[in-house]
Amino acid sequence: MKRLILISFFIILSSGAFSNSLRDFELFSRSRDCHILINWLKDCSYAILKKEEILPPPKINFPSVYGRNGLFVTLIKDGTVRGCFGAFDHSIEDSFELLVGYLREALYSDPRYRPLDLYELDDMEIIITVTSRPLGIDEIDKIDISKYGIFIQCDGDNTVIVPAEYRTHLKIFQRFSSKDCHFSKFDCVTIRRLKR
Repeated sequence: MKRLILISFFIILSSGAFSNSLRDFELFSRSRDCHILINWLKDCSYAILKKEEILPPPKINFPSVYGRNGLFVTLIKDGTVRGCFGAFDHSIEDSFELLVGYLREALYSDPRYRPLDLYELDDMEIIITVTSRPLGIDEIDKIDISKYGIFIQCDGDNTVIVPAEYRTHLKIFQRFSSKDCHFSKFDCVTIRRLKR
């Protein structure tokens, strides 16, 4: 009986810690600071492509991801992904420096897409995804991909798909069905400028 109580207590504590790791970002995503951050990243994207100096980060309360959460920057143009970059673990502690680094990589280095051109930035949407740690799953088609991200490991290659990237499971199946893959899902908070 004591063992069952301890296990139940551990599960409750773990689920609370899991929720807490994303709770601050959920609150941030609904704040005025969210819009300030996205606007700053948009300005940074122009500076990066023009090879100009990056503006200092805004004085806002963006929670730290270091040691707690994954972080990904996705670029959307005309409803289509044009670049995405990030990681579950980071070597940089400063969240603003990390965001600029991942933005730069999303602009230039996502191997699935050609690098963005300056003229594409006007209508480009920047989306930040903050994630939990991935948890293994058996059936990918049972995941609500509008809420959860997917981490796919196939033959030594790793692919991360955040909710902003795909709308249906079909493209995921088409891309990975012929390979021997291991799938995981992760909880996430999407930070984006709300459309008016």
